[in-house]
Amino acid sequence: MEFTVEVLDYGRHGLVVKEPRTGLSGEGDTKEEAMDDLRRKLWSHIEYDFVPPAEGPVRSIEKITI
Repeated sequence: MEFTVEVLDYGRHGLVVKEPRTGLSGEGDTKEEAMDDLRRKLWSHIEYDFVPPAEGPVRSIEKITI
């Protein structure tokens, strides 16, 4: 299964890798450590939880009156 992730590099404070479909994130001092952390979390999530489709949900905007 393929995931698109966002990599946030905080320099000497490390990296955070976020996956928007599941809401999971991985952390580490290097990009490899952060990716490995996220891979472990995603593997567990795939085994036990629902993973939304890559296309995302159908979105709509509606007006309400109060």
